[in-house]
Amino acid sequence: MVFAHYMLLTRPPNGDYIEDFKQAAATGIDAFAVNFGGWGIDWNQQKVYLADMYAQAAQNNFKLFISIDTTSVTDVNMVVQLVSQYAVSPAQLYFNGQSSTHAKAALHVIVDADSCGACVCATPPVQASCC
Repeated sequence: MVFAHYMLLTRPPNGDYIEDFKQAAATGIDAFAVNFGGWGIDWNQQKVYLADMYAQAAQNNFKLFISIDTTSVTDVNMVVQLVSQYAVSPAQLYFNGQSSTHAKAALHVIVDADSCGACVCATPPVQASCC
């Protein structure tokens, strides 16, 4: 599989990610590792961009996974919430049966999706539950 890192700092023109998906697929890219975070980021706006990107990817059969920028995202609970939210998305990349997320060695997150949603396990440990 081939991935490209997508910097989610701003939206493309008109908030349309579809052309980016098409160009990536045409060059053999299987999924985007979507960079979430950065210095001086408006977190609420970043979450809106991520939601829009996942919705458009799902509609266009393109795969994504979140790449947590651990230079700015230090709230493990935020990471768990994001990973849980998108683990069950049709656009989420799965590899060997597990949802993929990258958060560097400082934060290891494993997600297993089942019939009731996502189970998230993180190191360091946080409050997370499975059904």
